[in-house]
Amino acid sequence: MSKPRIAILTCHNTKQDLYCSSYMCLHDLRETKAGFAGYRETGGADLVGIVTCDGCPTLAAPQRVLKRVAGVVDLGVDAIHISSCMLCACPYRNKYMALLHEAFPQVKIVPGTHYDETVEPEVGAKMFQQIIGPMLSAGPERTMADVARMLYPDLFAPRPAACVLPPVTAGPVASAHFQEGGRQ
Repeated sequence: MSKPRIAILTCHNTKQDLYCSSYMCLHDLRETKAGFAGYRETGGADLVGIVTCDGCPTLAAPQRVLKRVAGVVDLGVDAIHISSCMLCACPYRNKYMALLHEAFPQVKIVPGTHYDETVEPEVGAKMFQQIIGPMLSAGPERTMADVARMLYPDLFAPRPAACVLPPVTAGPVASAHFQEGGRQ
């Protein structure tokens, strides 16, 4: 059985403003966890590409998203995963998913990458806001790597001493989720 060919649509603002490297998406793809758990029986999936949306808000965003996704569809993808950051934070996620379903009916549109599928989107959005909000406020500049280190310390080596920043703290919804076991 051949591995499905997939792409990931990520949030432009998360990539640009929070310097997200898609580490958690790629980690869970390799581990066939969370949004990629459906690929366990095929031995995983082949990632064809990662594209971003156009950022918020622009009138041309839907057409630009279609053009960007068309580039990976032309490479023969079987599925496009909507990244967890888009599921949690994008006010246009439902519009984009409907647009992609309509434009590319032969391609499966899958909500989620490293998103814990047991978390309702509204709760996920609150968690995202509580974690990301402080990162965008005054203080030392942070990246999504800082968030990943906070949420999943067992996956990361500590920052080098020269790069140590005060710890990121999560709000009450996010803290409660991760204290209850969060990512299974």
